[in-house]
Amino acid sequence: FMPLLIYEAWRSFVTAKDECTAKPFDIKVANRMSVDKFIEVSTVVPLSQRKDNFLAEGDIMLFSLANKPLEMPEEQHCLARIWKTQFKNGSLEVSYRLSGRAGPILSCLVPQAELYAVKITNMTTVEREYASLESLQYYDLMPEILEAKPSPMLKFSDDAVKKVMVNYHLNPGQAKAILNAKENDAFTLIQG
Repeated sequence: FMPLLIYEAWRSFVTAKDECTAKPFDIKVANRMSVDKFIEVSTVVPLSQRKDNFLAEGDIMLFSLANKPLEMPEEQHCLARIWKTQFKNGSLEVSYRLSGRAGPILSCLVPQAELYAVKITNMTTVEREYASLESLQYYDLMPEILEAKPSPMLKFSDDAVKKVMVNYHLNPGQAKAILNAKENDAFTLIQG
C-alpha cells in the first residue's frame, strides 16, 4: 500500500498546487536552527495578516524570494511544513520545517530575512493514512482488514428487529445493521 499512498499524496499535492487560490504573504524570519536533517525556521505573523491566511500545523507552504511564488518558477523556492503554531505577544509564531537539502534558498533563510510564502495544501490526512499503514502490523484485525472479506450476515428474530426499530426510531434495514454490528466479532463499516 505504501507506493499507492505516496502516489496519492503526490497527485493530491500537484492538484492542490495547480488549483491553488491562496494569496501569497510576506514573512520575516525570526530564528533558524538545525533539527536532525531539517532546518527549522521560526516566523512571527501579525494577527491582522493571520486573518487572511489561516495557518495550521501540517500545512505545506511554498517559500520563495518572488512575491508571486506560483507565477515565477525561475526564482528560488522550497517547500516547508508548518511544524508548530502558538500565540505570543499579540501575534502568531509559526515554526516551519524544511529539508536541509532545500538548495540555494537556505542561504537566504537567516534571521530578519524577508521572503514570501503561499499555502499549497495540508498533510494531516496523508500523515494519518501513513500512520495507519505503519501500525497495521500491530492490529489484531490485520488479516480481516487486508482480506477485506465481509462477515457473514446474521439472522435475527422479528421481535429483536422490531425492538431496535421502536427503541431507536429506525427502519428494518437500519435495525438489522445495528444488530449485526453489535454481534460482530471483528469491525463493522455501515454505509448510509
